[in-house]
Amino acid sequence: MPPALDVLLGQMRARYDASRLPGFLRWWRKELLACAPAALRERLSTQRTPVALQWPSHQAHGVTPGRAVTLLLAPGETLLCTLQLPRQAAANLRAVVGYELDKHTPFNADQLYFDVRAQAADTPGWLDVQLLVIPRTRLDLVLQQAQAEGIQVVRVDALDAAGQAYAMNLMPAPQRDPQAQRVQHLRYGFGAAIALLLVV
Repeated sequence: MPPALDVLLGQMRARYDASRLPGFLRWWRKELLACAPAALRERLSTQRTPVALQWPSHQAHGVTPGRAVTLLLAPGETLLCTLQLPRQAAANLRAVVGYELDKHTPFNADQLYFDVRAQAADTPGWLDVQLLVIPRTRLDLVLQQAQAEGIQVVRVDALDAAGQAYAMNLMPAPQRDPQAQRVQHLRYGFGAAIALLLVV
């Protein structure tokens, strides 16, 4: 994907996430499902939509076994860094940041799980990159505890000091939910289509 398009999609994703549109679409879906026949409602139920669960949590016992869950780690469990990288890094951002993890954190790449998000910087030719990291040992322990409680974790995010999710995914790549990845690709495609319509 061209760096300019990647930056544009990142900006659009941030605007979309900050807008009221996601809430409206959830409400609209709920109302449409209420009008659908029971069999269709069952097939399209929110059972497939991951439920957000703050971790550590005493509410884990209330989660239906097999239900997809997004774990939201408590503030302080993760480290968030803001980096400035040349715009050319956008084409292979995860690899570039992964190679330089030891420069920006007290750990090297094989000790961390991380996710990155880029947006255009104020300085032309540069990207502002948010890097969210967690020690592998810590996240592996959390995932083992969740699995022991029968929780099917498909995504791991973290909360900032204000209690807002970063909208990033620390889940180890081999364990990421393929259905969630397809949905994410659809979102990016939808965002690109909207961007194209706005430009035209």
